[in-house]
Amino acid sequence: MFDHPHQRPALAEGSLTVPGDTQLYYGILNPGTAQPMISSPVKGWQQFVTIVDSYMQQGNVLVSADEYLDGDDSVFVGTFMQQTNVSAVTMFERSLDWKDIQQTINRNPYARIISISARPLAQGLTSFVVVWLDSTSGQTVVTAPSYAAFEPLYQAQLNNGNRLVVLAVYNSKGNTAFIGVFEPNPTRGYAIALAPTWAVFENIYASAQADGNGLVDLQIFDDPTGQRWYDGVFLQGSSGTVIAPCDWTTFSTILQSLKGVVSVGVVPGLPQPTWSTSLSAALSNVQGYSWAAGYKGSVVQSGQAGDTRSANPADSPQTAWSAGSLCNIASVTKPITAIATLQWLNSKNLSLDTTFSQYLAPQIQVFGPGVANVTFRQLLQMRSGLEQDNNLYTSDFWDFLRTYLAKPVTSTYTYSNTNFTILQAVLELNTPNGYAEWVTTNILSPLGLDATVITPTALPQQQATLSYKDNLSTAAGDYWPTITFLGAGGWIATATAILQILNGLRTYKLLPASLTAQMFDESLGVYTFSGQYGLYYYHDGGLDALSGTRMRTGFVHFSNGFDLALLVNSAVPDVIKTMIDAFQG
Repeated sequence: MFDHPHQRPALAEGSLTVPGDTQLYYGILNPGTAQPMISSPVKGWQQFVTIVDSYMQQGNVLVSADEYLDGDDSVFVGTFMQQTNVSAVTMFERSLDWKDIQQTINRNPYARIISISARPLAQGLTSFVVVWLDSTSGQTVVTAPSYAAFEPLYQAQLNNGNRLVVLAVYNSKGNTAFIGVFEPNPTRGYAIALAPTWAVFENIYASAQADGNGLVDLQIFDDPTGQRWYDGVFLQGSSGTVIAPCDWTTFSTILQSLKGVVSVGVVPGLPQPTWSTSLSAALSNVQGYSWAAGYKGSVVQSGQAGDTRSANPADSPQTAWSAGSLCNIASVTKPITAIATLQWLNSKNLSLDTTFSQYLAPQIQVFGPGVANVTFRQLLQMRSGLEQDNNLYTSDFWDFLRTYLAKPVTSTYTYSNTNFTILQAVLELNTPNGYAEWVTTNILSPLGLDATVITPTALPQQQATLSYKDNLSTAAGDYWPTITFLGAGGWIATATAILQILNGLRTYKLLPASLTAQMFDESLGVYTFSGQYGLYYYHDGGLDALSGTRMRTGFVHFSNGFDLALLVNSAVPDVIKTMIDAFQG
C-alpha cells in the first residue's frame, strides 16, 4: 500500500538564498580629525583581504574587522584610519582554530591587538578575526570556555594592575566563551557592564560617561539560551563613544558625519516571527495542520486549521484539527531517537565512535564487509555507508535486520531509515525495557508528556489523522498503521508535544549543555541551515502513500530562543522552508 515513505529532506544545508541584510552594525568612535572609513560588506575572506590591501596602498590601516554569515557565505566588514605614523602597520589574520591565532601572538610579542571578532559557524566551528597594530603594548591575552572560568582570570589581571581593553564573547559547546586582552594601566579607573537590553545598557553608558569613563570595547551577543546581552568595557579618561546598533544604510550614513576612528561590530537583528499569518498563507491549499511555537523553553503560541479527517463519508467522522490532535510525525522521530541514543551512550561512558555491532548480540552476530566498523556517530549522521533502505514496515523486525546487516558497506553518505532502525535495535537489546520504554522514561516523562500526546501505537482507524493530497481532493484519506521501525519514523504526537521536546533540549532537561551543543553542531539526528538570524537546526518528515496522499512534518530549532513544530496531513512543497519563512518574516 505504501511507497517510499520518506525521502532525504528537501532543504539541503545552505540551499536557500537569503534576501536582504538583516544585520545590525554598531561601533565605538574615538574622536579625531579625519572622517572614518568603512568597507562595504563583502563575501569571502580573500575578497576582503584584497579590499584591505587596496586601502593600505592608499596610506590607510585596518583598525577593526567583523564577520557574519549570509547563507553559506562569510561576509566581512572592516574600518580604517589614515596612517599618520610610518610605523603604524596593521597585521590581521583569520583562523578557525584559536591555536593558530595564539601562535601569531607568541611570534609577535610587540604587536598590539586592537580588535577581535569571534563568530560561530556551522558544525560547531568558530571563526576568529584578529587585527594588530605595530605598537609596544605588554598585552596579556586570556581565554576561557565560560564566564565561571573567565572571572578568576579577569580578577587576577586586575590585581596585577592590568585593564581589559579588548573583549570577544561567543558561544562554544553549549557555553559562552570569553577572550580578553589586558594591558598595564594600574592608575586608571575601570568598569565592565553587562546588560540584558539596549535600554539598560544606554543608562549604564550615560552614567559611565558622566563619571568620566569612556567606552573601549562593546560586545553584543546571544547566549546559548537565545538571550541577547550588551557587554561594555569602560576606562577612565577614554574618549570612546558608542554608535548604537542600526542597519547598514544608517550606520554608513552616520559615519559620514563623524570625525575620528571607528571600530565596528555586527550582530543579527532580532527576529519578529509572524507564525500564524505566514503559516496560514503558505498552507492555504492543505487538508489541515497544527503548529506550536516556543520561546526560551516555553510554549508561547499555537494554532490549527482544516481537518484531520475530511467530509468524505469513508472518513467519517469528519474531524477538525485541534491542539490535541495526534499525527504521525514520520522522520521527526529521528531526533527523538538521537536524544535517546546520546543519553544511553552517556550513561555507559561510551564514545560516539564506538562501533554498534557488538551491541546487537545475541540477535545478530553475522555482518557484511565493513559493517562491524560502523560507529554510532556514523549512524546518527547518516554516514554509515549501509545500503539505502527507507522501509518503515516489516513482518519480522529481527529477520529484516539480519538480512540487511549481512550486506556490505557501499558508500559514505546515504539518507536511510535503517540507520535509525539499527539505533532502535541497540536500545531494544541494551536497556531494561526496550527502546519505547527508554524514550518514555528518559525523554517524555521528564517533560510531563504521556500517551495522550505522544505514543508509538497508531490510533484506531476511525480516530486517526489521515493523509490527503490537498484540500480539494474528494478521495478518501489514507490510514497509517503502527510503524514497525519506530526509531526511524514511527512516533505519533501533537505539535505541542514535539515543541516540548525542543523546549527540553533548549533548557538542557534531556541532555547536558555540552552534549546538546554537540548534537546540533555535529548534525547528530538533525541538519543545519544558515539563516538571516544565525544558525537553525531542523528535521522534517514525510509519509507518502501509493494513492498520492502525503503527511509532512517538521521542527526547526531557531536562533534567539525560538522553536517551531508543524504537522500537516497533506502535501507541502517544502515544510522546512515554510517554517523558516514564518520565522524570518
